[in-house]
Amino acid sequence: MFTGDFGGRGVRVLDYEFTARRGPAPVHLIALSLPVGLPRLTVSRDSTLTRVLGNDIELESQAFNDRFRVQADDQRFASAVLQPRLMEWMLQNPDLQWHLAGNALVSWGYGEVPVAEVLARLEAMAGVIDRIPPFVLTDYAVA
Repeated sequence: MFTGDFGGRGVRVLDYEFTARRGPAPVHLIALSLPVGLPRLTVSRDSTLTRVLGNDIELESQAFNDRFRVQADDQRFASAVLQPRLMEWMLQNPDLQWHLAGNALVSWGYGEVPVAEVLARLEAMAGVIDRIPPFVLTDYAVA
Protein backbone atom coordinates (compact mmCIF):
# COMPACT_ATOMS: atom_id res chain seq x y z
CA MET A 1 0.00 0.00 0.00
CA PHE A 2 1.14 3.53 -0.62
CA THR A 3 -0.39 6.93 -0.04
CA GLY A 4 0.27 10.30 -1.57
CA ASP A 5 -1.28 13.25 -3.33
CA PHE A 6 -2.73 13.55 -6.82
CA GLY A 7 -3.89 16.93 -8.08
CA GLY A 8 -4.49 18.20 -4.56
CA ARG A 9 -6.44 15.11 -3.53
CA GLY A 10 -5.27 12.36 -1.23
CA VAL A 11 -4.62 9.02 -2.90
CA ARG A 12 -4.23 5.50 -1.57
CA VAL A 13 -3.24 2.47 -3.65
CA LEU A 14 -3.45 -1.06 -2.34
CA ASP A 15 -2.38 -4.31 -4.00
CA TYR A 16 -3.39 -7.48 -2.23
CA GLU A 17 -3.96 -11.13 -2.88
CA PHE A 18 -6.74 -13.34 -1.60
CA THR A 19 -7.20 -17.05 -1.93
CA ALA A 20 -10.01 -18.04 -4.25
CA ARG A 21 -11.17 -21.51 -5.24
CA ARG A 22 -8.73 -21.48 -8.14
CA GLY A 23 -5.82 -20.27 -6.03
CA PRO A 24 -4.28 -16.86 -5.30
CA ALA A 25 -6.10 -13.92 -6.87
CA PRO A 26 -4.35 -10.51 -7.02
CA VAL A 27 -6.59 -7.45 -6.69
CA HIS A 28 -5.88 -3.73 -6.50
CA LEU A 29 -7.77 -0.78 -5.09
CA ILE A 30 -7.17 2.89 -5.85
CA ALA A 31 -8.87 5.53 -3.69
CA LEU A 32 -9.01 9.26 -4.37
CA SER A 33 -10.27 11.63 -1.65
CA LEU A 34 -13.52 13.54 -2.05
CA PRO A 35 -14.10 16.95 -0.46
CA VAL A 36 -17.03 15.52 1.58
CA GLY A 37 -18.47 12.16 2.50
CA LEU A 38 -21.23 10.96 0.17
CA PRO A 39 -23.75 8.09 0.25
CA ARG A 40 -22.90 4.73 -1.33
CA LEU A 41 -22.97 4.49 -5.10
CA THR A 42 -21.35 1.86 -7.31
CA VAL A 43 -20.88 2.00 -11.08
CA SER A 44 -19.55 -1.24 -12.55
CA ARG A 45 -19.53 -3.03 -15.87
CA ASP A 46 -22.79 -4.65 -16.79
CA SER A 47 -22.86 -8.33 -17.72
CA THR A 48 -25.32 -11.17 -18.08
CA LEU A 49 -24.55 -12.29 -14.53
CA THR A 50 -25.10 -8.83 -13.01
CA ARG A 51 -28.40 -8.46 -14.93
CA VAL A 52 -29.63 -11.69 -13.34
CA LEU A 53 -28.74 -10.38 -9.88
CA GLY A 54 -31.08 -7.37 -10.35
CA ASN A 55 -30.98 -4.22 -8.20
CA ASP A 56 -29.72 -2.11 -11.09
CA ILE A 57 -30.83 1.51 -11.24
CA GLU A 58 -31.91 2.51 -14.74
CA LEU A 59 -31.06 6.05 -15.86
CA GLU A 60 -32.08 8.22 -18.84
CA SER A 61 -29.36 6.94 -21.19
CA GLN A 62 -30.05 3.50 -22.65
CA ALA A 63 -26.45 3.32 -23.93
CA PHE A 64 -25.24 3.92 -20.37
CA ASN A 65 -27.70 1.37 -18.93
CA ASP A 66 -26.50 -1.24 -21.44
CA ARG A 67 -22.86 -0.75 -20.50
CA PHE A 68 -22.98 -0.12 -16.73
CA ARG A 69 -24.65 -1.44 -13.60
CA VAL A 70 -25.59 1.21 -11.03
CA GLN A 71 -26.28 0.39 -7.40
CA ALA A 72 -27.20 2.86 -4.66
CA ASP A 73 -29.39 3.06 -1.59
CA ASP A 74 -30.90 6.32 -2.87
CA GLN A 75 -31.99 6.42 -6.52
CA ARG A 76 -32.34 10.24 -6.44
CA PHE A 77 -28.72 10.51 -5.31
CA ALA A 78 -27.60 8.18 -8.12
CA SER A 79 -29.48 10.29 -10.67
CA ALA A 80 -28.03 13.50 -9.25
CA VAL A 81 -24.45 12.21 -9.51
CA LEU A 82 -24.90 10.42 -12.82
CA GLN A 83 -26.29 13.36 -14.76
CA PRO A 84 -26.01 13.30 -18.59
CA ARG A 85 -22.56 14.94 -18.70
CA LEU A 86 -21.03 12.27 -16.44
CA MET A 87 -22.84 9.40 -18.17
CA GLU A 88 -21.54 10.56 -21.55
CA TRP A 89 -18.03 10.86 -20.11
CA MET A 90 -18.31 7.34 -18.62
CA LEU A 91 -19.28 5.97 -22.04
CA GLN A 92 -15.96 7.39 -23.31
CA ASN A 93 -14.14 5.71 -20.36
CA PRO A 94 -15.90 2.33 -20.21
CA ASP A 95 -13.17 0.44 -18.35
CA LEU A 96 -13.51 2.51 -15.19
CA GLN A 97 -15.48 0.92 -12.36
CA TRP A 98 -15.93 2.93 -9.18
CA HIS A 99 -17.61 3.14 -5.82
CA LEU A 100 -18.33 6.15 -3.62
CA ALA A 101 -17.33 5.09 -0.12
CA GLY A 102 -17.69 7.92 2.39
CA ASN A 103 -15.13 10.55 1.50
CA ALA A 104 -13.39 8.48 -1.17
CA LEU A 105 -13.94 7.43 -4.75
CA VAL A 106 -12.60 3.88 -5.03
CA SER A 107 -11.72 2.02 -8.22
CA TRP A 108 -10.72 -1.63 -8.39
CA GLY A 109 -9.33 -4.20 -10.74
CA TYR A 110 -7.93 -7.69 -10.89
CA GLY A 111 -4.29 -8.54 -11.34
CA GLU A 112 -1.28 -6.43 -10.56
CA VAL A 113 -1.51 -2.79 -11.61
CA PRO A 114 1.48 -1.13 -13.31
CA VAL A 115 2.41 2.40 -12.20
CA ALA A 116 1.47 3.84 -15.61
CA GLU A 117 -2.02 2.38 -15.22
CA VAL A 118 -2.33 3.83 -11.71
CA LEU A 119 -1.68 7.30 -13.13
CA ALA A 120 -4.17 6.81 -15.97
CA ARG A 121 -6.79 5.51 -13.54
CA LEU A 122 -6.22 8.47 -11.21
CA GLU A 123 -6.78 10.84 -14.15
CA ALA A 124 -10.03 9.03 -14.99
CA MET A 125 -11.16 9.04 -11.36
CA ALA A 126 -10.43 12.78 -11.11
CA GLY A 127 -12.61 13.13 -14.21
CA VAL A 128 -15.50 11.52 -12.35
CA ILE A 129 -15.03 13.75 -9.29
CA ASP A 130 -14.77 16.88 -11.45
CA ARG A 131 -18.11 16.00 -13.09
CA ILE A 132 -20.07 15.56 -9.86
CA PRO A 133 -22.41 18.56 -9.76
CA PRO A 134 -21.54 21.02 -6.96
CA PHE A 135 -25.05 20.82 -5.46
CA VAL A 136 -24.48 17.08 -4.82
CA LEU A 137 -21.53 17.91 -2.55
CA THR A 138 -23.73 20.18 -0.42
CA ASP A 139 -27.15 18.53 -0.63
CA TYR A 140 -25.98 14.94 -0.09
CA ALA A 141 -22.93 15.39 2.18
CA VAL A 142 -22.83 12.92 5.06
CA ALA A 143 -20.79 13.00 8.25
